[in-house]
Amino acid sequence: VNIALFIISFLGLIFSKFPKSYYFGGWEKPAGIEFKYDELSAFGVCLLYFISSLFAVFYGKFLSDTLEKRVIYQRRHIPYALLLLVEVGYSGLILTNDIFNLFVCLEIASLSTYPLLAIGKKRAPVNWNVKYRLYKG
Repeated sequence: VNIALFIISFLGLIFSKFPKSYYFGGWEKPAGIEFKYDELSAFGVCLLYFISSLFAVFYGKFLSDTLEKRVIYQRRHIPYALLLLVEVGYSGLILTNDIFNLFVCLEIASLSTYPLLAIGKKRAPVNWNVKYRLYKG
């Protein structure tokens, strides 16, 4: 999925006419949510998906070793779904056009990162994750 998203974003970077604005739900600014797609954000999204596709390849090897011991076999898809949620949050950070939605996308990315940090062969990452979440507030 990550490689397909990278290819789509790369083709969008090459063939799109800039700038483009997308209003969610048909609500215009200032009441609605606007994503602006220009040259800089297209390059940022392309770079994000390239790095995340490299990460997913190496993370898959780590997960195959770790999930057999820590996660039930029927739930092995959950870390990949969380990884896609992290990518959605960071894509929103790159594409958003206002401060409130920047905060919302940051929360989406951070809340989906916490369970990914807790995956490991030992119990210590779970303890660190809980402490980080409590101290962050």
